[in-house]
Parts: sequence; structure tokens; C-alpha cells
Amino acid sequence: MRGPRDGDSGYEAFTLGLKVTVAEKRNYQPMAHAGADQIVEAGEPVSLYAGQSYDPERAGSGYFWTQAGGPAVQLQNAGTASPSFTAPVVTTDTTN
Repeated sequence: MRGPRDGDSGYEAFTLGLKVTVAEKRNYQPMAHAGADQIVEAGEPVSLYAGQSYDPERAGSGYFWTQAGGPAVQLQNAGTASPSFTAPVVTTDTTN
């Protein structure tokens, strides 16, 4: 900042300090909730519901379901909060 001095047409210089700190932004993972456990008979429809899932940062929202195990099933409406499939025939207890 400069300003005139008394009796002088010159300027006096002042130096101001500035410190900038940039904090690293944390990435919070979305919270996935696929609904309560279900026990169904072979051939019955099974509906999942992820309406309670959320992203703390409200970043891109969407649904992507992946089968983690068990006999393969054909997932209907996989890009929605409420996909469904037909329970497969199994030969062993899968309730564990």
C-alpha cells in the first residue's frame, strides 16, 4: 500500500504478509444398505431395496448391484434402488 508523505510527493511502501493453507479434502465413502435379510423358497421373487443408502458428499448418485456369491441369478432393474430376481434352486442350506 502506498500513500503520500507530508511535504513529499513520493510514496512510502508497506509490505503485508499473507499465509494461505489448503486443507486436503477427505473422500467419504457412500453408505450402502440393501435392506433386511430375507428367507424365500426357490422360484419366489426376491426384491431388494436400497432407498436407505446415501452418499455423505452427495456426489454422483446411482445404483450398481453386483452379486457377491451363490448360484447365479438374473438381476432385473439393476440400475435402480429396487432390483429384483427369482430365487434359484439350491441343493444345500444357504442361510449362513
